[in-house]
Amino acid sequence: MTNLIFDKQTERFNLLFALYKRSNANSEMSFNMRDLASQNGLGYHSFRSAYEYLVAEDLLQPRHYSGGNEGQDSYFYASMTTKGMNAVEESFKNTHQDSTYFPAYHRMMY
Repeated sequence: MTNLIFDKQTERFNLLFALYKRSNANSEMSFNMRDLASQNGLGYHSFRSAYEYLVAEDLLQPRHYSGGNEGQDSYFYASMTTKGMNAVEESFKNTHQDSTYFPAYHRMMY
């Protein structure tokens, strides 16, 4: 069970960190999170679980996409909240210590 929890927390971190990098830590920029997850090797079911958690914890803010006909994928546009930025940055303050939302960065990367 511990490995499952660790894996889920790591997936959440990887998705949020991908957005952090892609947006250059700008909360005004929104992206298709499903595409971002796919580009980072996260399957659909793992993505949905991570996305829903990050939204529920107010680390991601869903955004309405108005640039064309995106269909169902427009549901997955989101931007990072200030709380989300702080959560990512907290992981790097001490890379050997668990943060509020994620395991220690050092453990996730090895």
